[in-house]
Amino acid sequence: MPHILGFGDVELQQQVILAAGRVKLGVNFAQRDLFGDFVGGAGFAADLDENAGGHGLTLLVELRAGWHAGRAGAIPCNSLQRLPRLVWINPPCPVYKRACSKRNSPMRTALISRKTAETDISVEVNLDGTGQYDNKTGVGFFDHMLDQLARHSLIDMTISAKGDYHIDDHHTVEDTGIALGQALTQALGDKKGIRRYGECHLPMDDAQVRCALDLSGRPFLIWNVDLPTPKIGAFDTELVREFFQALSTHGGITLHIDQLHGFNSHHIAEAAFKAVARALRLAVETDPRKTDAIPSTKGAL
Repeated sequence: MPHILGFGDVELQQQVILAAGRVKLGVNFAQRDLFGDFVGGAGFAADLDENAGGHGLTLLVELRAGWHAGRAGAIPCNSLQRLPRLVWINPPCPVYKRACSKRNSPMRTALISRKTAETDISVEVNLDGTGQYDNKTGVGFFDHMLDQLARHSLIDMTISAKGDYHIDDHHTVEDTGIALGQALTQALGDKKGIRRYGECHLPMDDAQVRCALDLSGRPFLIWNVDLPTPKIGAFDTELVREFFQALSTHGGITLHIDQLHGFNSHHIAEAAFKAVARALRLAVETDPRKTDAIPSTKGAL
């Protein structure tokens, strides 16, 4: 028996008439993980098996009288009663049945601007992104680390910073951590439905760094990391801790970062950023079993 669908804002592509009254369609859904949580925007993929976690589906549409097979655009959820009957050729994972309610969820985004006598910083984040980034702080190694933070957390980040480089990079790095922490706090809102906790053991060649964090609203940094050289290129290695201290304080994050192995400063620092990123990815994700609840017995975070 065919499966009848209800969904929101679906893009229809590649329409081909198969027979009288029937059309074959490619459909774009926002990408989800195996738990049904959004991990990316809409995009076309013809074969789910060849696109792990992908989001392209093939449908047959049985047309009602007077419904023409011209190019279709986005179909909103509230127009379901006017839709043709939609039939799965191969029914997908059941998580797609929840697309309508998830697509209507508020966007978890934030834009923070912070200007002082020392720095001028803008940070934009999207917690439900795909890890896209455009980070320009004027500090090369730091940009590289911020790119890792975005890519591995799947949080879209656009960071622009200008600082008093004639003194050093300290204010630029620290104030970027402040602004990014504020952006995360704003984007999380009341934290309803999030998983809250995240952890990761991350290896990178000689280095292994462990991160455990709690989006508790109670900032606390535990930093057991030894960067053996004072600089990585022109970058002062002590600024790695300064960044995470600022992020923890202004993001309200209980943040534990522990180095288990490592002798190369670049590897250790990068492993720390990637471990925090992977832990953040887990913590900010929506828990499909408790989407309307704040993850605390107190009822607030």
